[in-house]
Amino acid sequence: EEDEEEAGAVEPAPQPLDSRPSVVLHATSDRAVHPSFPHDFEAVYAVSLLAPEPEAPPGWEGREEEAALRAAHPPSAQQRAREAAAAAAAEPEAGAEEEEAEVAPARGAPGSGLQLADLSNPLVMAPDSDGGLDRLPPPPVALALTLSVANTGEEAFTFTTGLRTRLATEDARTHGQYIKAVGLHGKHTLRRESNPARPRIRVENEQAVSFGGRQLDRVYVDCGAREFIAVCPGHAAHVEVKNLRGFDDVALDHPALSYPEEARWSVGIAPARVARPVRLEPGETWTGEAHLIARQEYWDQAPWEREAGLSAVPPPRLDSLRKTKIFQRQPSPARGD
Repeated sequence: EEDEEEAGAVEPAPQPLDSRPSVVLHATSDRAVHPSFPHDFEAVYAVSLLAPEPEAPPGWEGREEEAALRAAHPPSAQQRAREAAAAAAAEPEAGAEEEEAEVAPARGAPGSGLQLADLSNPLVMAPDSDGGLDRLPPPPVALALTLSVANTGEEAFTFTTGLRTRLATEDARTHGQYIKAVGLHGKHTLRRESNPARPRIRVENEQAVSFGGRQLDRVYVDCGAREFIAVCPGHAAHVEVKNLRGFDDVALDHPALSYPEEARWSVGIAPARVARPVRLEPGETWTGEAHLIARQEYWDQAPWEREAGLSAVPPPRLDSLRKTKIFQRQPSPARGD
């Protein structure tokens, strides 16, 4: 009977090693398709929603993923100040009667305050310094980008690589002055606008690289994990690009002349490995990893931005401005796509 019970037992289905939402693409070399690169390799590209699961701090029970994300990518000074004000307002005043303390005010009522556990709600309001109500931004959302290339042949080869990440923006015709990238000032850049095969080497002298109606095809060298490099999409938000390993450069792509409709509603900023090519011996594997962190608030202003006045700060995003655009870019021989 015991043998029959064991034979009839159903083993639980194996659980996936990583339950985060992700997309994985796998490619192998084909010399017939790419005769200019006669080497054997395999490549795996994965895009995952960053959601680790460490123990949540007090007040964050049931929200471990968000707590881990905030620990990996701390909030800005502006958001920390708002959270501190909300936490202070949530504490009962000294000397308050017990009966009043037991009655919780309705959410959103003036002076009601906000617990930190409610910060995931983008619609919740918190008291500001003027006694009114201020809207707290939602926590950041991050994507983990990983590209691995393995040499499966019998000969070593050298290669450069980069991702083709595009970010949706507001209409460049009306919000072009706010669509910009920061953190690239003073870096060496390979400018490929005139001739991709023979880029010009320059030093970036702009504090903020504006996209607008400009044709951009550039690679910025030595962009490490400790640097803050981000793009403003034209409203009060920003997306940070953080190279973690393997990727050393950041590429900007804005085809305002060759693909004007695509450039009107999007910009390209992506991790890359161009300035220092990778050499792989047979059997070796190279891996590049980067994160894209999106925050629904403008970055902490630098001194040069504060000197420029309020005109440098983009307006908040309006529902009427939200659009969805899908583009099918055709290969361009001049770009080598």
